[in-house]
Amino acid sequence: MKQKTIIITGIPGVGKTTVLNELSKLAEQEKKKLQVFNYGFVMVEAAQLEGLKIERDTLRQAPLNIQQRLQAKAATEIVNRSSNVDIMIIDTHMIVKTDKGYWPGLPLTVLEKLDPDLLFLIETEPEEILSRRTKDKTRTRDQVLTKEIKEELAFSRFVAASCSTLTGAPVMILNNLQGEQLKVAKEILNIIKLLDRE
Repeated sequence: MKQKTIIITGIPGVGKTTVLNELSKLAEQEKKKLQVFNYGFVMVEAAQLEGLKIERDTLRQAPLNIQQRLQAKAATEIVNRSSNVDIMIIDTHMIVKTDKGYWPGLPLTVLEKLDPDLLFLIETEPEEILSRRTKDKTRTRDQVLTKEIKEELAFSRFVAASCSTLTGAPVMILNNLQGEQLKVAKEILNIIKLLDRE
């Protein structure tokens, strides 16, 4: 079976990490070799190799030329590390909110290296996102209003459509309501399985 490359995105607070944890458990139960790469973590590793003092929550504050360079290095590193797996999952964001405006989490150079088979955009209600961000003390988040979260969700959809157009990979939008992480993970795995029949 040819390796499948799946990009799973969502703005901070949609519950993407919890969904991916459930997806990993399901894949293990079905004896599928699945590996999840957190794009931000790989970018931080690349930054550290360059001697840059950048952490996951300060990446978006780095100069854009540095972010671009780290994005490219991370894409190459992920592809190099993904051998011997059936399903490569890339956990990232469609957009990154910087002080200079929205920055693409998946610029064309990165999309070309990753060559995804499927794109997923996970969403939930703006009020739920705000609540989750407020409660999460493990991360350093920018303070935002519900109105700004709605803008982030809308812009992510625009970029997801662009990524689908550029790669030819289908994009699926999934609503991760409170307590439905397992349901969303099952839906993702079922859609991935459809690729095996083609």
